[in-house]
Amino acid sequence: MKALQTATIVFALPFTGVLVLLAVALWRAAHRDEAALTREEKRLQARMRRVLPPEE
Repeated sequence: MKALQTATIVFALPFTGVLVLLAVALWRAAHRDEAALTREEKRLQARMRRVLPPEE
């Protein structure tokens, strides 16, 4: 039984590393997308200010 537990841990370690790398990549991509969306929102707001008359 001990050998089976050891083998399971040994074979699972590489997959754990891959999962960690995928999580980091997903986190970085999400932050890039959010930054791009924020820039696009600011551009849209500036464009709307130029087109629409100011509110009174």
